[in-house]
Amino acid sequence: MYHRGKTKITDFLGSLSETGIVTFCLSLVFLIGVGDYLAGPELSSSIFYVVPLAIGTWYGNKRLGVIIALLSAVAWLMTDTLSGRVYSHPLILYWNGSVRLGLFLIIGLLFSGYRTQLTIEETLAHTDVLTGVCNRRAFYEKIEREIDRSQRFGHPFTLAYIDLDNFKQVNDTLGHHIGDALLKKVAQLMEGNTRKTDVITRLGGDEFAVLMVETGYKAAEDAMEKLQTRLLAAMKQKGWPVTFSIGMVTCEKPPGSMQEVMSLADNLMYSVKKSGKNRIARMKMA
Repeated sequence: MYHRGKTKITDFLGSLSETGIVTFCLSLVFLIGVGDYLAGPELSSSIFYVVPLAIGTWYGNKRLGVIIALLSAVAWLMTDTLSGRVYSHPLILYWNGSVRLGLFLIIGLLFSGYRTQLTIEETLAHTDVLTGVCNRRAFYEKIEREIDRSQRFGHPFTLAYIDLDNFKQVNDTLGHHIGDALLKKVAQLMEGNTRKTDVITRLGGDEFAVLMVETGYKAAEDAMEKLQTRLLAAMKQKGWPVTFSIGMVTCEKPPGSMQEVMSLADNLMYSVKKSGKNRIARMKMA
């Protein structure tokens, strides 16, 4: 029950636009200020200002967090003044307000720093460190999602498994730094010659894959031939003896599992390797 409620709240906040987050946070500050005033001077409500501060920093940005911190301190100052609290010295009110502002700013910066670090870690967890394309784990997740979409809407999709022929020769003769540069170049070309909706991954070593969403057999065939041509031209220009063996599977109806379609594409790719390399083997699951 708690988990479902928490999910609904985070989904709601995540669905708000930047303007919506600002409006929501400002409304919370106002409501907390009113509640603080109605509660009277004996009850402290400062802790509740952390809620809009956290939301503004997490779902907005650090600048919004600073603004919320400032407004929260001002709201506390106003309610404390209007409530009629009397201090032994008039400057104590402003000292307390400054202390609360400092505390709110520190909390906001902590939330902002944690959010930034979490974003970096999430990106690294789904990215191949060398090439910058998504890694195997992230790619498998995207295939699973595409299979689900295919089941719901009946869209076809295509998976291409790409192996770099003679890559070991490059590493052995030219050095690993050249091999790394080659892998980066391949990833760059693959990203530059596919659609933004397509997903590029480095599966490991010298193996890459492309997930072409909502793409039928003929369109995928044309796209893969074009990509192979561009890759070969780049390898020739650099003087690298690398070619590309490709296994391509088009799923016109959803496969039974992610492993099934990956295995089919992998087997097709190896059939090319065994029969001379540098070709595209294709099949259609209908």
